[in-house]
Amino acid sequence: MGKSLISVIVTAGLLVAGCEMAGGMSENAKLTAALGQWKTALEEQDLDKMMEPYSEDYEGERGEGREGVRRFLERMMDEGALEDVEMDVSEAEIKINGDKATVGPIVYTGDWGEIEMTRILKKESDGVWRVVGTERY
Repeated sequence: MGKSLISVIVTAGLLVAGCEMAGGMSENAKLTAALGQWKTALEEQDLDKMMEPYSEDYEGERGEGREGVRRFLERMMDEGALEDVEMDVSEAEIKINGDKATVGPIVYTGDWGEIEMTRILKKESDGVWRVVGTERY
């Protein structure tokens, strides 16, 4: 489970319901609000909400795409491995450079330990920020 689980968890929540963000919000505010939605999706164990932030262009550290992440999350949920995972975004910084952004560190803790990650996002043609990659500390 370990680091690959955490990678998926972190990606899973980043921009849940990002398309629902109000048009008048700054890009930084949209990303900040999305962090709260991300955390909620994980706490609610809602797989569909966890998948919303993924871009069709997502490529994980092992080359897995969006559907590979969904299968992995589904298996982890079936095994109960996502229960009691805590997400801390209190130290996360958002850095925006054009249509690219990074958000991190995002700290996840669970029975398996702790890991810090940064998410790489791209503002896609529909104006929604979606996760396209991951960096670990």
